[in-house]
Amino acid sequence: MVAPNSPVVGTIRGECVYLRTHVQKVCSRMAWRRTGRTVKDQEQPIKHTTTVRKGVECVSEMYGLWQTQVVCPEPVVHGQVPRNEYGNVDLFVPEMLPHGGTHVRDPGARSMCKELDIDCADAVVGFEFRRGATVPVLDGVVIATESRDMLLDALREERRIAIATARAAAETRAVQRWRRLLIALRVRAEIDSTFASRSSRSTTTFTTPNTTFY
Repeated sequence: MVAPNSPVVGTIRGECVYLRTHVQKVCSRMAWRRTGRTVKDQEQPIKHTTTVRKGVECVSEMYGLWQTQVVCPEPVVHGQVPRNEYGNVDLFVPEMLPHGGTHVRDPGARSMCKELDIDCADAVVGFEFRRGATVPVLDGVVIATESRDMLLDALREERRIAIATARAAAETRAVQRWRRLLIALRVRAEIDSTFASRSSRSTTTFTTPNTTFY
């Protein structure tokens, strides 16, 4: 699509000719949002495209770059993270992180936030196709920056405890294996001793005294 007010460099058979640099792509609202931009208020779609999804015809409204602006996310207020209509935070580009918020990518962050009563929202960093449907890709959570240190300290402590517990469990299993091995060796030694004793008795030599006949 040619951007408005682009200069005409010539004509061919009555058709205006523009420079290639003046041709810009058009995208849907969601596609622009994935690049960290949003459609300006009062803007009308410059083009409509039709696609078929699961047998249903869908019409998409398309907008040009000049109709968009950089996303200005709502800030974190009193520890509360702003969310989209699905209860998540769109974080397709770093600039979409709410002011006063921190992105924590630790897999255990969400459950720890629940334990510490810290407000958090899942971070949506993209989308992927799965079984014919588009599903969001989640990567960590967004929390208030003021809660960052408390959360990270708790996660480190949880990890330390988990490592210590796993190490203790491994040591216990090792002791149990050694105990079973020692018992097996002792039983084997007793069996060998019993069979050796029986074998020595069965091989005892008997001698007959010499007898003289006249």
